[in-house]
Amino acid sequence: MTKLRTSLSFRGYPDQSLVTYYDGEQKDIFVDQFHLFWDLLEALSSNQNTDMIQKWKDKHGVSDTEYALIMELLDEHNLLEEESVQAGQDTEFLKRNLNFFRTYGWNSDAILNKLSHLTIAVIGAGTVGASIAYSYAKMGVGKIIIYDSDDVEAKNVPAQFVYDRNDIGNAKVDALKQKIYETNPHTDVVRYNKKVEDIQNIEESLSDHQVDYIFSCFDDGSIALYRDLINKSAELGSTCVVLGYAYDMTVAYVLDESNIDYFLNNSIISFDKDFLITENRGMMLQSLIGSFLGTRILLGEAGFMSHERKEAYTFNVKTMEFQMLDRIDEIAVDDFTKQLNAIYPVEEIPNMVAAYREVIRNLGGDIPGALEVELLSLQQFFTLLINIDGLEALGLEKVYQDYVELLGSIDEAEESQSTQTDDHYVTYMSLIQNMSISVGDENEGIYSIFNRINQISDEQERKVLQEKCFTTIKEYADVLLGYFVEAKKPYIEPMNTKQYVENVFGCSVHHIDIFNQIYQEQFESLTKRIYEVIFPNQPSNQVDFLYFQEEHTELPDLELEEGFKIIRQAFQENNQAFARHNTELEKKNAIKQNHANLNRTFYFPQAKENRIIIDFNGSYNSLFTLAHEIGHSYFNKAYNDSFFDDSYKLVNESLANYKEIRFLYALLNDKEEHVDKNGVSMEYLHRLNKTLLSSYSIYVLENQMIHHIRSKNTLSVEDFLQIQEVSPGLLLKEIRFMNRKHANLNVLLNPGFVFDYQDHIQEPVSFLLGMYLHAYSMKHGVDYTDYKIKTALANKCTQLDSFCKFVFGMPFHSDIIRDSLALTDQLIQTLTEHLNNQSMRMGQ
Repeated sequence: MTKLRTSLSFRGYPDQSLVTYYDGEQKDIFVDQFHLFWDLLEALSSNQNTDMIQKWKDKHGVSDTEYALIMELLDEHNLLEEESVQAGQDTEFLKRNLNFFRTYGWNSDAILNKLSHLTIAVIGAGTVGASIAYSYAKMGVGKIIIYDSDDVEAKNVPAQFVYDRNDIGNAKVDALKQKIYETNPHTDVVRYNKKVEDIQNIEESLSDHQVDYIFSCFDDGSIALYRDLINKSAELGSTCVVLGYAYDMTVAYVLDESNIDYFLNNSIISFDKDFLITENRGMMLQSLIGSFLGTRILLGEAGFMSHERKEAYTFNVKTMEFQMLDRIDEIAVDDFTKQLNAIYPVEEIPNMVAAYREVIRNLGGDIPGALEVELLSLQQFFTLLINIDGLEALGLEKVYQDYVELLGSIDEAEESQSTQTDDHYVTYMSLIQNMSISVGDENEGIYSIFNRINQISDEQERKVLQEKCFTTIKEYADVLLGYFVEAKKPYIEPMNTKQYVENVFGCSVHHIDIFNQIYQEQFESLTKRIYEVIFPNQPSNQVDFLYFQEEHTELPDLELEEGFKIIRQAFQENNQAFARHNTELEKKNAIKQNHANLNRTFYFPQAKENRIIIDFNGSYNSLFTLAHEIGHSYFNKAYNDSFFDDSYKLVNESLANYKEIRFLYALLNDKEEHVDKNGVSMEYLHRLNKTLLSSYSIYVLENQMIHHIRSKNTLSVEDFLQIQEVSPGLLLKEIRFMNRKHANLNVLLNPGFVFDYQDHIQEPVSFLLGMYLHAYSMKHGVDYTDYKIKTALANKCTQLDSFCKFVFGMPFHSDIIRDSLALTDQLIQTLTEHLNNQSMRMGQ
């Protein structure tokens, strides 16, 4: 009997002469005579549709020929089906399954027939295994083989949806067989009340029943057992699936000889049981998810849902994300990490390292420039992975160690220091990222506390949290200071400082001296100017480290994608090339969020690709940081292959600051007001405090620490704290600091302070040069300015003097610093006016 495919969920809209249905996507049918058409659909959906169709013909005066034409049209659109169910099958019991299959146009008879001839073995009848077996019976699977030796206990009842209290004390396999029989007596259940410890326990029964699928749902199997199951599956031509849960993930792996090694080496199976203390925490949630994954696998593997075969199906209970992955080694890899293949195909890196080793051995230690660029680029790639915990996710820990040894073979003395620094950096980052404070009944990351401590209205609570942070950092202070001392030792000698400034900053010590002289003359007045705005309720000569800052500058709903949009809108009118670059980065998933106060752009010249790591937390400050890092990436490509040889920190940072400052002015001048200009102004004043004042203070502090190391050859925690106490007085004679004592160790959580050398001097210098570039672009046009900058970089005019000569027509000198400070003063005035205007509007 021909019937309407009612599973398509037809809906009628008579006022629109419209009928809709769903066959995997919504479809529309517009008809001239709505009621004639709708009445036919109702007749075709009836179980007595032959009589109903005749009544429909009579009611609407439709001839047999016209009816045949309409039916032909409905059939062409796959809206009809022949109702037929295999003999011996319960039509009513399978009705919902039939409707589901029919929705997608599948041959429901063929599907039911295939399911009824499947034999599935389930090893383990616990939280996941019992649910899988029970679900497959409801789907109409013909035979299910169950292996388990345990009895149902009280704890098993709430952990899944199969057993109940009446089953307590009974063997799981017996209880499960009974439940399946009561649900679908057409499913044949074969049970084996035995513990599966090795393949010999089940080998014969698997062969006798010629199983199509083996589902491993046990949690204490040996490596040998898993290997034997794979071998047995290959022998039988069956599919082996491991289904279980650990931590936040419920996973299903489709295993064979190609991926069994990765599974055994990277799953909980590989844990040393002698050093594992745990207890099963599976509950109804894992049971339901396991049933879902198992059902999805069966539909896909058996060809009912068309997709290429996947090796892994995962569901994360915290993020509620479901994934189907081509390979099981992709599970821990996010989109950002996957996109790194555009730079280095991950599977080729081991071969690359081996090839480099062979080339270097043949060269005898004399490394040509082209090879050096490739080695530096790969080093940067590994550094990027270290910062996102990507070495483990991509299985490259051993390859990285091989690479470090390779570099050591080039220059053992130099590489010994470099390797030690790398090792210290990895340990340091892990230490500070995992540093947490007890807050109530929970632990909170120390960076999270830093981000919110000044938004807490209760002063005593702020003091308690600050002291807890101080105490926690002090526990590790000796270790952190040890890293600091080791990192600074190479620069103790003045000659080394001169070389470092020239080779890293791209300027001379004389340039730094000029800057220090002018900057220190104006530092206290600049400090007062900023402090009187960001600390409005404080005396003019006093600053409280625990000031209360209301949360007016936060954007709690701002996601990274929204940040891209705001930046794109800001540059769309006057700097379209930069806006397009922003869109390109977004499409490539080239930016990754982290929460460890790390913001860095990595450029790979051989691939002309940028990757950015950013601590984006939804605030205006993180929005400025995003624009800053995108500014880096925008100009990086102008270096071509000379990036590692010709890029210097001062010019690089100046270019990023230039785009950041343009972004700020675009927001302030935005007539449509996409952002809160009051919040933008206050946040940027705080950013100026950090860039111009705090960074320079840290630079002065670092110089004091190095002077101490130079004279004492060591630096204790007590020495560090004592120097901290006197350091502010070197720059500020009239300003006192409150609640500073318990903040004196916070700087040890700044990777730049610990591992870089004099890095914080470049922040105020590069900001002021960025201001100068912005003023230049306002006079000459942004496109012209960007062109001159890119041409300068391409022509290797990248040191401070040569860059200024190329772009401005004059070398770097004191007037640039003085003019930039005047421009900064104007910026502070502009930001203050926005705040005052907002206050006036609120008072009206």
